[in-house]
Amino acid sequence: MEVRIIPHSRAETERLRAEQDQRYGPGYIHTREARVAIAPRDNRSVELSFSSEEPVRRYDWWEGQYYDEILSHTDSVDLTRILEIGVLLWNHDPNHPIGRIENAWIDETDRKGKAIAVFDSDEEAEKLYQKVLSGTLKGISVGYCVSRWEKIKEGVTVGDVNGPAMVAREWMPYEISLVSVPADMTVGIGRNINIDKRSDKGMSLLERMQELAARIRKEKGTLTQYMKEAKEILREAAGADDYDQVVDAMERGLAEFEITPPCAAQTPAAHEQDDMARTAAATERRRISEITSLCRDFNVDPQGYIDNGAELDAVRAQVLERVRAANAPANTSRAQVTEDERDKFRSAVVDGLRMRSGIRMETSAPGAENFRGISLMDLARESLIRSGERVGYAESRMDVARRAFATDDFPYILGGLARATLADSYRTAPSTWDAWCGVGSLSDFKEQTIVRLSETADLELVPEGGEYKFGHFAENKDSIRLYTYGKKFALTRQAIINDDLRAFTRLPQKFGSAAKRTINKAVYAILVNNTVTMAEDGKVLFHTDHGNIGTAGTISTTTLSEARKLMRKQQDPQKLDTLNIYPSFILVPPELETLAEQVLLSSADIAGANAGVINPFREKFSIVCDAQLTDASDWFLAASPSMVDTIEVAFLDGANAPVIEQQPGWDVDGMEWKVRLDFGVKCWDYRGLFKNAG
Repeated sequence: MEVRIIPHSRAETERLRAEQDQRYGPGYIHTREARVAIAPRDNRSVELSFSSEEPVRRYDWWEGQYYDEILSHTDSVDLTRILEIGVLLWNHDPNHPIGRIENAWIDETDRKGKAIAVFDSDEEAEKLYQKVLSGTLKGISVGYCVSRWEKIKEGVTVGDVNGPAMVAREWMPYEISLVSVPADMTVGIGRNINIDKRSDKGMSLLERMQELAARIRKEKGTLTQYMKEAKEILREAAGADDYDQVVDAMERGLAEFEITPPCAAQTPAAHEQDDMARTAAATERRRISEITSLCRDFNVDPQGYIDNGAELDAVRAQVLERVRAANAPANTSRAQVTEDERDKFRSAVVDGLRMRSGIRMETSAPGAENFRGISLMDLARESLIRSGERVGYAESRMDVARRAFATDDFPYILGGLARATLADSYRTAPSTWDAWCGVGSLSDFKEQTIVRLSETADLELVPEGGEYKFGHFAENKDSIRLYTYGKKFALTRQAIINDDLRAFTRLPQKFGSAAKRTINKAVYAILVNNTVTMAEDGKVLFHTDHGNIGTAGTISTTTLSEARKLMRKQQDPQKLDTLNIYPSFILVPPELETLAEQVLLSSADIAGANAGVINPFREKFSIVCDAQLTDASDWFLAASPSMVDTIEVAFLDGANAPVIEQQPGWDVDGMEWKVRLDFGVKCWDYRGLFKNAG
């Protein structure tokens, strides 16, 4: 069979040109991955680069060639929107903000767009922030609009850009997103304001359909092969906003196939096979369109019916059956509560009880005000009534409380109150370890052996025709494991009858603070006790052979200078290179907090007789004060965990907050709650830590 391309008609050419103009218009929002480094800072903030001049390979469906798309950082970049209303989103979802953009600028030296993002403190944002700190999430993507493009044709060079290329000379970033799986940098231009449905290959379904005909022709394929893949794309596109455009693209692809008259290479059977393919395509398109239209009328998802090949009559019967079941008369013999209504009731009661307990909330569930005065006994009665059970006034309150624990609502509401109180207390409890320690994640409780590599020697000059030599590393094996820490508490029938809500909420509050304090103690015990031995040489953390103990003396320009010098001169395990480690934190007990602030925040050297002598350590280190440093004279320096491994706190599967579970009481008449936290603390290397005994 011979296949040839039919040139586009004038109308078709105009249509393609209009689509191209829309994609390069100022109202079109593009997205691209930024290959970035996310650097954690203080106060829940990170510094990130969200754009660069690295070319992104695109394909021009209208002119049939690849080109480079480049964001210029030396022309006009409008940061007004990012600076005024910029938010940090999760996966480009406008309904899922996780932080704010505190500052943004163009680094003209690196030709990159950079920003300071501050994560929110709600539970979801906190979880994502910890995943950034642990290195689990690294992807950044930026959404932007371009108001002026420069098109560079093939064979033309403008500055350091070789054509074919499209250079964005004037553009505006709209939003910055933290993404779990960054977009493929080799796919189409981006996404429109009405985000199109995209396939698992990164292309939009419209782009896949546009590409299909050209690919089949290039592979010398048949119309039957084209229709087989086109039908699959149609099924995926069902229900998408651009479904009609996908259908149009398929029909344009069909028009580009013309079957020649029969010849020696083409039999009547081939004609018949391709005619059957065209008929099947039309039938499939009609089936998908009719099923989609029917399901939209009744607010039903059509995808399942389309995927399993159901005929229109069968779908119509199933949809009508679903409508009939949804509108069936209710059983009036007893009250029925839908799952949605039950969830709303539970959320409102939990927040109402939090209000009554004096727990501050930024937002509350609708209707929470109606339950802020409810007593635990009234809640027990309400839970029984909503479960369809009778509650007599002659029934003793002890029996009502006992029966309420057997319902679904009463234990759920109390558990929700306990979880919310625990999470809030854990989040606000004072601790300082997370300011300077690394955070990790382990998948189980087995001891995990880690192989840590040393630095290698410098690169050697390789003469022309010379041989490359192998680099050698020293290996040090070390291990870390998780442990479980926990306690339990209970709410008895007596507490319900006495309406002792304050005692109940105070317990998870205490446990939340205790959980945060437990980690804090474990971290600072490593510094204070100095009993942890290093796997590298079997010596304790602070040892004269490690070069991380200074001449005893209080915090001053002299002692800080010595400490900084010793840290900079630390060497790798093979003694091949000096690591040039710079301290970022000074750790002090409460007794030295004021002195540390005087030394590090004064503009002049406080030890100098002449007030004009500058303070070389002014604002050089972040001050971390913690009461777990029990020796009033000891102080420490620590490097940033992004520079060198020091102390790491690892959690089970990255869950860095305590977990609460409940069950009916066995030892008590009531409900029991168990609070647990799985974590482990490990000191990996001595080189990033320094001690002065004061």
